[in-house]
Amino acid sequence: MLFLEQVTGRPGFPARSYIRKGDWRPADGVWHWTPDGRYEWKADTSSDEIVGHFFLFGVAWDLLPDENLRARIRVTATRIMDHILAHGYNLTDVHGKPTTWGRWSREYFESKAGRSDSALNALELLSFLKAAAHISGDPKYESEYRRSAVDLKYLDQSTRYLELREEINYSDEELAMLSFYAIFRYEQAAHFLESYRRAASQWWNNIERERNPLWTFIYLLAKPARPVSMENAAWALCRIPMDLIEWTVKNSGRSDVAMDSATDRFHKRQSVQLLPPDERPVMKWNGNPFRIDGGNGGRGEDDGAFFLLPYWMGRYMRVLAE
Repeated sequence: MLFLEQVTGRPGFPARSYIRKGDWRPADGVWHWTPDGRYEWKADTSSDEIVGHFFLFGVAWDLLPDENLRARIRVTATRIMDHILAHGYNLTDVHGKPTTWGRWSREYFESKAGRSDSALNALELLSFLKAAAHISGDPKYESEYRRSAVDLKYLDQSTRYLELREEINYSDEELAMLSFYAIFRYEQAAHFLESYRRAASQWWNNIERERNPLWTFIYLLAKPARPVSMENAAWALCRIPMDLIEWTVKNSGRSDVAMDSATDRFHKRQSVQLLPPDERPVMKWNGNPFRIDGGNGGRGEDDGAFFLLPYWMGRYMRVLAE
């Protein structure tokens, strides 16, 4: 993961992905060769990747015993954060322009394209800064965190999700919950936490019905006193199949499945009730769990991280028994 930031040759700008010379390359996206011709890397990096990086930076920093690796994490995390700060809260590509979805500035929030994303993106930036402050110990990140939260009103903006939402986007739910992880692990100010809990509850408004174990455990960090169903989280983990090959699944013809009259944002049919994971298409947590048909005839296989991460998080938090 750390090499993603090194392969681009642009400090603080990680690639979406990379391949070695001779590897099969997906047809989508913009790709660049490294000067030595050994690697080709995918550009137009988005907020998705940056959220993933800072989530993992925080987890690894807190848990890994290897001091050399932790030092590399600190250097990479601060380079990415410094890049975003130096470019006006934007992620800029090799041409010096903001990427399509790597934008966290007030100007973007006030644009037509960025308005509906602004609650999520404000939360993301605050999470990056909080994680960078925690990992580095450098007070400049905490200072910038408080400036963006209070002076630029990013904290208030993060509580406007339901007001600004145009559709249910399960990828956005993933970005929000992974961003909340650092916030609720590292923030201690009561008045900040009050706003963040209000923001988290807005996302939980839809997430609760999904019985998502990963989002459930992160929500517990936000509201440990709130009654949250551990049975639903355990049910989902228990029903994840061992076979993660992407077989074709078709539930739309089942008479026992009530269909939603509305399709999802990709115009796919979805159910009203939640089917168990072993009865629906194999998917990661950014997919629509109410999508009833899918798969690709067994031409792919998931890596299983969507089980391993919530399972071990639950064990670490002591909310799952052995």
